[in-house]
Amino acid sequence: MSKGDPVPMLPADAPEAGEVYKHYKGDLYKIIGVALDSTDQWAVVYEPMYDNAAAPLFTRPLAEWSESLQWEDSQMQRFSKVEGDK
Repeated sequence: MSKGDPVPMLPADAPEAGEVYKHYKGDLYKIIGVALDSTDQWAVVYEPMYDNAAAPLFTRPLAEWSESLQWEDSQMQRFSKVEGDK
């Protein structure tokens, strides 16, 4: 993307800053925001809400954020919003 190029449309269901999500393996993460990466794809920027994390912030492509996956014989979302948080 060059300066002045149109920015790809952010999906309406993208996570919002301040929301808390639970990873399918159980850890909680707070959304910092959504950013456009160097390949013109949206990425979720989030921080772990647990001690001794490998990094203070993480990113994940938005396309992967809400994808469904198979884990321990169950179909589930990679991240699920924790209701009541924002």
